[in-house]
Amino acid sequence: VLISLIFVKWIKWSKRLWLNLGKAVLMTVLATLIYTVPFLSEELFQKYGVPDRQILKGLDLWQLIKASYDNNALRLVEGNTYNIGLIILLALIAGIFLFRKFSRTYQAIYLVFLATFLLSTSLFPWHILQNTPIEVIQFPYRLLMFVTLFGAIVATRIVEIGLGTYPKQYFPICGGLWTNSITNAAQGQLLQNPKTRITRKMIRDDKIPNSYLEQYVPKTGQAMLYTMTQHKIKVNDKTYTQEPIENNHGNDFYLTDIKKGDVIDLPYVRYKYTKANFNGQSVPVQLSKRGSVQIIAPKDAAEVTVHMYYGNRKLFGLALVISTLAWIWLVFSSMIVKLFGI
Repeated sequence: VLISLIFVKWIKWSKRLWLNLGKAVLMTVLATLIYTVPFLSEELFQKYGVPDRQILKGLDLWQLIKASYDNNALRLVEGNTYNIGLIILLALIAGIFLFRKFSRTYQAIYLVFLATFLLSTSLFPWHILQNTPIEVIQFPYRLLMFVTLFGAIVATRIVEIGLGTYPKQYFPICGGLWTNSITNAAQGQLLQNPKTRITRKMIRDDKIPNSYLEQYVPKTGQAMLYTMTQHKIKVNDKTYTQEPIENNHGNDFYLTDIKKGDVIDLPYVRYKYTKANFNGQSVPVQLSKRGSVQIIAPKDAAEVTVHMYYGNRKLFGLALVISTLAWIWLVFSSMIVKLFGI
């Protein structure tokens, strides 16, 4: 932010610039509604605790450079160092030599690119911020998101300078380099590899990294969260243990000998849009004393399947449509304006 402010004095403010800034803000809001609507809905519905404190420590500079050179996309749990990849690393180096050829705008972008890269490393004394509110933000490795964003812009400009122009015939070459980069980075065991999927056995044996589950559980369910992770079901005064079965974008619980009016307390965290079906019949979701989902049996049943799922089709569907249209406009606006003469 400080580096960006340095270049503010060169900005020629005008009504048109303010209008474009407003448009950019509006399109950013619209394009991200699919993420912000569910998040804000839950945050406004109930209270959550403060996120876990993080140990503020930058990445080792040499390890970061080496992992970027190796184009290593392996997961952190497999011993990988978060990195920016080879192409962005080359852009960082090439930018040093081509800096004078950049316009002021690209010089500002490059300096922010370089600054965020250095801020993500141990060169910055993150420990001095350890006992501040910043410790609940998962810094500094998340800064690499901005490094890759600004780096991609700089890399594009470097290609334009190197070629003198950017004719269409060069697009397949750039596309091939990008594809090759992704292919090389994906060597080894990635998240989608069946061998590295987290299984129920891994969870039972406590052989997975800390998932920080408590950060995503409302305050009302914190005290008794362990009973939910142990899959404890309560039907009136009786307690059972049962792992939920994944089914149709939700989870199923199977009960027997249920009477009308029975209070069923399930090991399922209650959120704003958590829903339940009792043998296919929608039933109201209540909050149990331990902060989990509680339903009241609507009728007698020898065998019951309680299907738990989450969502608000109308609200989330609307957010998805708006975000999709926003992205279509962002990508194809010039073509749409030219085609329809808007």
